[in-house]
Amino acid sequence: MKNLMYLALGSNLGERQANLDRAVKRIDETVGRVVRSSAYYETLPVGFDSEHLFLNAVVEVETERSAEDILQATEAIERELGRTDKSEKGCYADRLIDIDLLLYGDREVQTGALTLPHPEMARRRFVLQPLCELVPELVVPGLGQTVKQLLDALNVARIEELTDTEPSAEVVEAVSRLVAQVSSKTKSVSAEKLGRVVAAPNIHLYLLYDENGTIQGMTTLAVDTLLTGTKAWVEDVVVDGHCRCRGYARQLLLHCEKEGLRLGAASLNLTSRPAREAANRLYRNAGFVQRETNVYKMPLPRA
Repeated sequence: MKNLMYLALGSNLGERQANLDRAVKRIDETVGRVVRSSAYYETLPVGFDSEHLFLNAVVEVETERSAEDILQATEAIERELGRTDKSEKGCYADRLIDIDLLLYGDREVQTGALTLPHPEMARRRFVLQPLCELVPELVVPGLGQTVKQLLDALNVARIEELTDTEPSAEVVEAVSRLVAQVSSKTKSVSAEKLGRVVAAPNIHLYLLYDENGTIQGMTTLAVDTLLTGTKAWVEDVVVDGHCRCRGYARQLLLHCEKEGLRLGAASLNLTSRPAREAANRLYRNAGFVQRETNVYKMPLPRA
């Protein structure tokens, strides 16, 4: 009886694309017919620090072999392609090739060496994103959710205001990385400068954290009480380049809207150059109205 098996592939050493290409070829030759393969996605390492980015993909394989046989076959392919050590007990490292079994039809498998569906797949974006390309509406056995629903859950970020006037080195590094993406004149931000911004009574700086607790976005909200009313200005909405298309920028804008209401602002405002077409579409879709200048304004309901 033939079953559909889904395998996750990853490589962050050597010729990454060639490594994945060779793995797909060997899977087709030894495991079963490769029906489809996702695009290759470049992703950041998860669970360890490395300067080497990953390429990840998922393949759909039609096979008559048992899950246990497939595990042995994929481990043999890894060795053949140059991998000598498997990750153990959450200790991860750079690797030439990694092949993980994700799903085996609609079955749940539990043996001493193998658990299917893969127990970590619901928390791994680098697995869910390519898998969603192939089978977005597939219900994952044992979880009762589709692949797309699992991926959408990861896209809900945590947003927190930075209130520490002596921010950690990790926060300073992340803010510097993000600010450099919106201002070519700003190469880095010192802890002292960031602390002064946080200490300003009318400035609110919000950090966006992904599912791994990594800072991937930020924005600031400046609230001023003037003779014409209290106004809030949104500045420096930025999401890391590796995290685009997750809806993070929209979540930052929605958060600013809620905070503007909480802080008593009558309107939310921001400026944007006409050339920033994608950003301007986002602002309009979020409810901002462009005025005669480059200012976008969103009136906020009064309490």
